[in-house]
Amino acid sequence: HALDTGLENTSETLRKELEKRVGSCVENDVVGAVHRSASPAAVLARFATPLGKDAANGLTYAVAIVEEGSRLLAAQAAAHVMRYAPDADPVHIALAGGLWSGPPVFRETFDRLVLELRAPRSAVVSRIAMPPVQGAVRLAMETNR
Repeated sequence: HALDTGLENTSETLRKELEKRVGSCVENDVVGAVHRSASPAAVLARFATPLGKDAANGLTYAVAIVEEGSRLLAAQAAAHVMRYAPDADPVHIALAGGLWSGPPVFRETFDRLVLELRAPRSAVVSRIAMPPVQGAVRLAMETNR
């Protein structure tokens, strides 16, 4: 989205972050840096905070990115619920990862879209209560009984 409309339509904060992290605001340089990285997701994650702030401030490119990402994630969560817990009401969705500690616009958008997909049933969305590895250990212990 940001590259579709041109980086000049992003915020100065995001462009400064691109300069700092990638060394350039030129589209080909940014795309190349992401693709050359051993972890493209980690490179992109570094831009979540300025992106979230831009979305909260109503910048079109940022709102579109947050809406699209949240819609895809909410649809994936809803598909999982329909497959594994179709009768659950309410359904409980636990969020993990650093994104949910960032600007509130990510959580607000996701929550809104999950509720739209779950209507008329309800959903309870919350942060995970323990690190994922702790849950994996519990699950392993239960299956070994």
